[in-house]
Amino acid sequence: MKKLILTFAFVLGIMSFSNAQEKEKMMRTDAVATVDVEQVEYSKIDKSMLPIAVKDAVMNDLEGMAISEAYVSANDYYKLVVNSQEDQIIKTVYINKAGEWLKIDDKS
Repeated sequence: MKKLILTFAFVLGIMSFSNAQEKEKMMRTDAVATVDVEQVEYSKIDKSMLPIAVKDAVMNDLEGMAISEAYVSANDYYKLVVNSQEDQIIKTVYINKAGEWLKIDDKS
């Protein structure tokens, strides 16, 4: 009987832990906003002109990547070209001025 109670407590603990992880995953995917863009014009800017929130998001979320080019649109969306020296990976990412990542739906 004692083993049954301990087993039940153990299973309940595992279920609670896995549920907490799923909630965390859901929150992280909610942090990405989807933006419908028909024709957005971006102007090249100097990397030093980027808001601190944008720089912090790149540093925290894209470890090992550095900003090589930066562009801004009229509605304060930023297009960043980031690269990794180690893996020679080049990516284009989009972010708003608050440091929230954007998923661009380009319908063209």
